[in-house]
Amino acid sequence: MKKRQDTPESTGDAAFKRKRVLAWLLPLVHEPAHSSPNGNLMPALVGTGAAVLLFSAMGGYALFSNQPLHGAIRLLLAGLALASIGYYYITANQVVFFNMVVGILSLFGLYLVGLGGPVRVACLWIFLLPWLAVRLLGPRKAFWMMTAVTVWLSVVFWGPFESSDPTDSTGAFKEVYLLVLIGTTLLCLISEKDRQRRQFELGLLSRKLNQEALNDPLTGLPRRSEVVDKLGYEIRRTSRTGKPLCLMIVDIDHLQKVNTTLGQAMGDKALIMMAARLSRMVRRQDSLARWGSDQFAVLLPETDLFGGNLMAGRIRRETAGTPFLLSKREMKLTVCIGVQASGEQPNREQLIRQAEKALRAAQKAGPNRVFTYPQTVQKRASKA
Repeated sequence: MKKRQDTPESTGDAAFKRKRVLAWLLPLVHEPAHSSPNGNLMPALVGTGAAVLLFSAMGGYALFSNQPLHGAIRLLLAGLALASIGYYYITANQVVFFNMVVGILSLFGLYLVGLGGPVRVACLWIFLLPWLAVRLLGPRKAFWMMTAVTVWLSVVFWGPFESSDPTDSTGAFKEVYLLVLIGTTLLCLISEKDRQRRQFELGLLSRKLNQEALNDPLTGLPRRSEVVDKLGYEIRRTSRTGKPLCLMIVDIDHLQKVNTTLGQAMGDKALIMMAARLSRMVRRQDSLARWGSDQFAVLLPETDLFGGNLMAGRIRRETAGTPFLLSKREMKLTVCIGVQASGEQPNREQLIRQAEKALRAAQKAGPNRVFTYPQTVQKRASKA
C-alpha cells in the first residue's frame, strides 16, 4: 500500500521539527519580567541593598557635616529599605515588597525635589521613578502612584504653603518640571502597554505554532508522537492501578483507489471524514490520533481486550455500513483494525508492536477485518 507524504515521519519531518523548536523558543522573546514570579526580584533586591548602603553613607556624611535633618532623613530611608528586604525574606510576598521599594523611591525622589531649585540637579533623579514604577508595579498601579506624586508636588509648588516652598524654585522651572514628569510617565505607560500587547501577540503565535506542531494539519487530530507520549503515561498508570489498557490501530482499506479514481483531494477529504467519524464514536476519556498516512490510533484507558474488540467491531460495522459522500458520489470504505490490550507487565513498545502485528494480520486476511494479538484469539475477534 502506498503511503502518503504528509505525516511527521515523512519528508515533512524537517519542517515539523522547526515548528517544534520555534514553539519552544518564542515564549522566551520579550517575556514580561513582572509576569514571572522572580522576573524583577533579583534586580530589586540588589538595588534595594545598594540603596541601604548609599543612604547609610549619605546619612552618616550629613551627620558629620552638621546637617542633622538631612542625616536623619537619609538614615530613615536606609532603615525603610532594610525593612523592606527583611519583610520579603520573612513573608516572601513579592508584590508587597515591590510596593515598598517603589514607595521608598518615591519618598527619596520627593526629598531630592526639596533639596533645591533650578541650580541643583538632585531633583532630576525623580524622572527615573516612572520607569521603575511601571516595571515593578505594572501600568495601572504606576499610573495612580505617579498621579499621587504629581498632585503632591503641585501642592508643594503652588499650594497654601507656597511662601515656605523648600524647593526655592522659580515658577517657570516648576511648570517645566511637572510637565516633563507627566510626559515621562505617559511615555513609560504607553511603552509598557505596547510591550504587553506585543507579548500577548507573541503568546498567541506561540500557542498557534505549538498547536500546529502537535496536531496533524490535515485532520486536526494529535500526531503519532502525542499519542505515544499519552500511551507511556497510561502504561505507568496501569502499572500502579492494575486497570487494563487497550490500543487500536485503524487502517482504511484501499484508500489509494480513491486517490487514483477521484484524485488526491478526495483522498484527503476521505481522511478528514474518517477522522470526524472516529471522533464521534470514541469516548471522552479515549485518545484518538493520526497514526500514519491512512491510519489512526485509538487509546482506550480502563478497557480490556473484550471491550476493545467491541469498540473495534462497532467502528468496523459503522464504517462499512455508512457510505462517504466524495465528489457527489457515495462511496463505501472499509477498515482493518488491530487490537491489543496491556498484559500483566505492560510495556509501551511491546503494546505498539503487538497492535501493529494484529493490524498486519487483519490486512493480510482481507478488507473489513478486526484482529487481535496473539493469534489464538484472532478467529474469534474477526467475527466481532
